[in-house]
Amino acid sequence: MDSSRLYSYQDAFSEALYRYVQQDRRPGYEPTLFTSLRHSRKKYHELEVLEQALEKTKTREGQKLVLEQALSNSELIKKNNHSFRTYLLDVLLEKFPKEQWEKFDDKKLVFYQPDTGDSDNPVYLYRGSLQQPEDAFKNGMHSGFESRNIEDYAAVVNDNAGVSTSKSPKVADFYSTHLKFYHDGPQEYFGYVYQIHYRGNEGIDIDKTQRARNPRYPHSHTKQEVNIITFIPPEDIVGYGYVKYHDQDGSQVAVYEQVKANPSYQPDKTPASVKDKAALLGQVFDQEDKRSTCTIL
Repeated sequence: MDSSRLYSYQDAFSEALYRYVQQDRRPGYEPTLFTSLRHSRKKYHELEVLEQALEKTKTREGQKLVLEQALSNSELIKKNNHSFRTYLLDVLLEKFPKEQWEKFDDKKLVFYQPDTGDSDNPVYLYRGSLQQPEDAFKNGMHSGFESRNIEDYAAVVNDNAGVSTSKSPKVADFYSTHLKFYHDGPQEYFGYVYQIHYRGNEGIDIDKTQRARNPRYPHSHTKQEVNIITFIPPEDIVGYGYVKYHDQDGSQVAVYEQVKANPSYQPDKTPASVKDKAALLGQVFDQEDKRSTCTIL
């Protein structure tokens, strides 16, 4: 592209097509064998039609409208993680960050904002766990397993991807008890309710994320979950305690009471700034790539 002229929407189409054909890596969206087989990796008929529409349109606003209509038409370009549509949206968000192309992103992520202190982002989170306090206070809390796909962390049922916490001590209290089944019968295990003062930037607010994707997602009777992608450091764990209940205006209210403080807790730690989706995915998954590609000497 001639550096002396303005980057155009037609340029964005061409760059997205190149990335799509190459199946460039998208941090947080690891391609599978099925993905590789499903996508044509070429300029198929619908993309030729879109390219022709851009070429016939002479004004920037007209080309922008062509792309907006294409992104709104799921029959024209599909919404899969490695479809042309996703690469086009990636390029538009990079090159035109002030134009609100994120409204076409059907995989929105909403992050927990530490220390804002409002009702939607309370200062403290809670986690029910069988992890022993001595270990949690020393080593922190880590993800059950590391997935290469961000959607595993954003799901309502995440199967131990990430470190699950809740804004509600009542929910954490429920998950502090585990029932396991053995050949000679069930066994109940009683764990701990931890209070968390999370200051990182990897917390996905599950309810807000799901509502951003589907306005009909419920506003009550949820886990009020914040799922931390990698880990909760020891200095973000306030301590552990128990939850006591009392009636208030005809409803049951859960109140956390601390039993033991964590000596590693740092109340004055500076919160990390919450990044946008692309920056966060690059931060988390590029670091994983560096770890996984290190040569062992």
